[in-house]
Amino acid sequence: MLLLTFVCAAAQAPERHDMRKGNKLYKQDEYEKAEIAYKHGLEKDTASFGARFNVADALYKQDKTENAEKLFQSLTGTETDDRQKAAVFHNLGNAQLKQQKYEESIKSYKQSLRLNPTDDETRTNLAYAQVMLQQQQQEQQNDQNNQDNNQDQQQQQDKQQNQDNKDRQQQDQQDEQNQQQQEQPQDTQQDEQQQPQQKISPQDAQRMLEAIQADEKETQDKVNKEKAKVLQRQKIEKNW
Repeated sequence: MLLLTFVCAAAQAPERHDMRKGNKLYKQDEYEKAEIAYKHGLEKDTASFGARFNVADALYKQDKTENAEKLFQSLTGTETDDRQKAAVFHNLGNAQLKQQKYEESIKSYKQSLRLNPTDDETRTNLAYAQVMLQQQQQEQQNDQNNQDNNQDQQQQQDKQQNQDNKDRQQQDQQDEQNQQQQEQPQDTQQDEQQQPQQKISPQDAQRMLEAIQADEKETQDKVNKEKAKVLQRQKIEKNW
């Protein structure tokens, strides 16, 4: 990043002494002391464009970028020549660029080039800011994509977890039913396993009765025959 440090030395009495002192300290990289000197000159002439510009420039050099941006911004509306105003927009763009306010810095650099189209340093800083803005947008897009992917993965994991819990509950219920069946009393199980007895029709009952009676008659006839044989033998023996 190229920086344009426009130190305004054009100052009127009585702040001229403070401005010269501040410029000397600024060239020696004594930016904090230079800021103090410029502010002394600003106290003597609060409307001094040169003193305000140099204070903002000294703040920027101390990395007090936000304060420098505010002061440069306040100078954009002052009545001054195009060259000085172009320097204001250039350094305003630098302060914004350092804070990664790429869109704002691009606008400031473009405004500076409108006022001073031949400034190559401003054109270089503009190109740099545009590249950084593209990188920032790409990183934001990547972060958003990663966030969306993470959300999708989390949803899939939650869905799978819910399904696992449902399957586990169903298995627990089945195990509980199986356990209850195993613990059921043996007599009850036997009763449940018995087959119902078939009913006998009247015709079948009559046939069964007749068969029994026939068996009894046959048996009785055999008994009577045996008795007769016994009596016959006894009679024969008696006659002898």
